[in-house]
Amino acid sequence: MFLGHTILAESNMNVTRVYSIILAFAVGIFLHVSTTIIFEADEDHRLSWRKALAILLGLALVLFL
Repeated sequence: MFLGHTILAESNMNVTRVYSIILAFAVGIFLHVSTTIIFEADEDHRLSWRKALAILLGLALVLFL
């Protein structure tokens, strides 16, 4: 919030554009953390067929909604 407020106060950027930039960073961080958890959960750091199936089903669900 502080970063967004500072960017808006210091520049003449559109609020929607600043919101989009900050949201892109937040989503990127969440994706990085979640993929790290998925791939590093096993001792061998391998992707099992169940994890791959869950990822594909989640992707399909998002694409069809």
